[in-house]
Amino acid sequence: MELVNSYLLQVGQHLPRDQRSDIIRELRDDITEQLDALAEQAGRSPDAADERAVLGRLGHPLKVASSYSSRRYLIGPGLYPAYLKTLRTSIGLVLASFLLFWVAMGSDNTGTYVLKGLLGQVLGISFWVAVIVTTVFLLLETSGDKLGWYHDWSPDQLKRGVSSVDTGDLVINLIAEGYFLLLWNGFVSFSWGADPQWLAGLDFSSIWADLFLPLNLTVGGLFGVHAVVLVQWVWQRWSACLELVFGVLLLGVLAILLLAGNLVTWNDTAPEETVVWADRTLRFAVVMVAVFTLWDSKLAYGRWRQPAFDE
Repeated sequence: MELVNSYLLQVGQHLPRDQRSDIIRELRDDITEQLDALAEQAGRSPDAADERAVLGRLGHPLKVASSYSSRRYLIGPGLYPAYLKTLRTSIGLVLASFLLFWVAMGSDNTGTYVLKGLLGQVLGISFWVAVIVTTVFLLLETSGDKLGWYHDWSPDQLKRGVSSVDTGDLVINLIAEGYFLLLWNGFVSFSWGADPQWLAGLDFSSIWADLFLPLNLTVGGLFGVHAVVLVQWVWQRWSACLELVFGVLLLGVLAILLLAGNLVTWNDTAPEETVVWADRTLRFAVVMVAVFTLWDSKLAYGRWRQPAFDE
């Protein structure tokens, strides 16, 4: 019953908490009855082939979870809990990052001046994060049928999997990695909310140019792995291994940045307090990224070490 247990686990992820246990119990009873009927016809006990046949008729776990509501939603009950969690977490991370910057930079005039300017940027970023998260979940809500995800789903995906998908965590990673890649490659820009004259004389040190390709490869690799997992809707051992590898490589790149001398260069026109603040800000940002990467790498290691559903 390993496939059945894995299937019910994935269905349960998309059910309201107050109804989850009752629905899972009902669904388990229904699957057991179908398995017993198949086994009785064949004159033997239920086996893995019977499990695949029954689960194949039921279909994709997300579609089954959504079927327990008769109402139509832009974002249905199957995805709404994950959507709400992702929205709260994403905006919370943006606001928390702003507050952490404020605390880390201290109350000197330089930090206060720029961080007050950043407040407007934070509100703008929060708005676009909400738009992006909502759009992603709207696509997930409709793509199951339109893109053939439900039609192409097979119980064998449960067999190959080592862990079910945390939709909120996955979408947050994709948004953060995608935004960084766009920013790093110059497709979008970020304003610090400060007078350009105030930042005159500052520039990134040469270490950033040296790490341009490594950062693209590591963050791009993580983005690709997370995109594939989103489509397959299951963590497999190879995808968990790749996430771990790219995460460790990214930690190495971040360590090089932290061990570098100065992260910014300047000339005589740049005030000393500006130089100190800029370098401190960049180092703080690198540390924050390293902390999140370390946590994701820990989770990836757990998935990689976890036995497959059928083992």
